[in-house]
Amino acid sequence: MAQPPEHGSNRFARFEAHLHQSLQQLGLNESQQNTVQTLLRTHAKERIRLKAEIDTMRVDLRQLLRMDPVDMNSVKPALQPIFPSNPKSQKSAK
Repeated sequence: MAQPPEHGSNRFARFEAHLHQSLQQLGLNESQQNTVQTLLRTHAKERIRLKAEIDTMRVDLRQLLRMDPVDMNSVKPALQPIFPSNPKSQKSAK
């Protein structure tokens, strides 16, 4: 079941409040706090982008698996980006 848009916003708002409190406890100055917030925002955007990319690849993979007979020469390359055998080699391939 899909969550209403507010659900994610409320969770993010709670996370931001927790983060702000944690940063205050660490004694970080404003510049350091801004740096942490920028890094977290950048990470969140990248995570969203990568998840969408993987979801798109899965849609394509499902279509390949519905073929009769399944063409394993097409399936194997489609699986590789979704389930790399060596995550480090996947990063260096980009």
